[in-house]
Amino acid sequence: SSSSSSSSPLPSSLPHFVGFDSRIQDMGGINHPYLIRVLDSSGEVSKELVKSGNDDLRQDAVLQRFFWLVDRLLQEDPAARDKALGIGTYRVVPLSPKAGVLRFVPDSVALADYLLGGNRDGGAHERYRRMGLAMASLSLRT
Repeated sequence: SSSSSSSSPLPSSLPHFVGFDSRIQDMGGINHPYLIRVLDSSGEVSKELVKSGNDDLRQDAVLQRFFWLVDRLLQEDPAARDKALGIGTYRVVPLSPKAGVLRFVPDSVALADYLLGGNRDGGAHERYRRMGLAMASLSLRT
């Protein structure tokens, strides 16, 4: 049996990036992820976060897959479906233990901004604090 060198077990047209915007935005934070705009092979433009540093994105990828599974289970449950319960997920592509690409989630807020407020003027800690627990007693690295 002869094997053709042109045969491949993969589809002939896998999705891939075909272009990148020259503008790159530093998103700040501890690891300084960069926001880039890319054009994919279907013609869609999307925003992606490129991260490197101390985050192991393999863990993020596993968690997103787990959240996707829970979301599927919620969609199959009539009571959960009636209440429109669901878990949003985003794509994570680990490139190495210390680097990867994540789909940017539009209208998202950094956890520190949510907890402390965008200008560090309160946020959820201030809105939902228990009596006697001052925001000054909380420590969050930003």
